[in-house]
Amino acid sequence: MEIGNNALAEDAPWSHPAPEERFVAHLRLGWDGEPPMPYLLCADGCPVGFAELTLPQRDNTHLAWASVAVRPDHRRGG
Repeated sequence: MEIGNNALAEDAPWSHPAPEERFVAHLRLGWDGEPPMPYLLCADGCPVGFAELTLPQRDNTHLAWASVAVRPDHRRGG
């Protein structure tokens, strides 16, 4: 959650940070009851980002949703 809020503050400073309850609910339920597959991205053993992959099971099964957030101080490092 902290990584996502740090990235959001850099990319969209007009947005409000996500509260912990919303973050946890999203991981458990997803947007419509289908939870995403979360991934923690690490560099040298330290968390620097996260990613999510959602593969719909009920409809639009030919689609996939992916999102990635990286801490601003670890961007553009290759």
